[in-house]
Amino acid sequence: MSATSPTRLTVGVWLVVDGVLDNEVHRLIHDGHDLDASEVVRARGLRARGWELCRAHPRRGEGPVGWPPRDAAFDLELDVETLRYLVERCAWALSVSERLVAAAPHDQRGAQEEDAARTREALALLRAMAAEAG
Repeated sequence: MSATSPTRLTVGVWLVVDGVLDNEVHRLIHDGHDLDASEVVRARGLRARGWELCRAHPRRGEGPVGWPPRDAAFDLELDVETLRYLVERCAWALSVSERLVAAAPHDQRGAQEEDAARTREALALLRAMAAEAG
């Protein structure tokens, strides 16, 4: 993979990333005391790139909430720095998800376990891509 090249993800992986970035924006804004506006701009910009790709995707509307199906290809240009940023954010999100699973009553863990599993899968793929990219 070159410095910036098309990165083959699936819509399912991107939906995890989009959710992680959405949570990151909210955390940065509502945390307040150390607000880094450049991080908010970065996360929002990445999300916007995903939305643009969704709008142009030939299978738009066939998946969850207007997106293409989770298994559809989703090609974004991501440089190694961005991949590392996404790995960092997804790792943090996974730690939060795992704490939520551990704190939930056993009969209410289903959705949280599913969320953690999807985040774990996305994180593994992003880590592999970042390692390959350098």
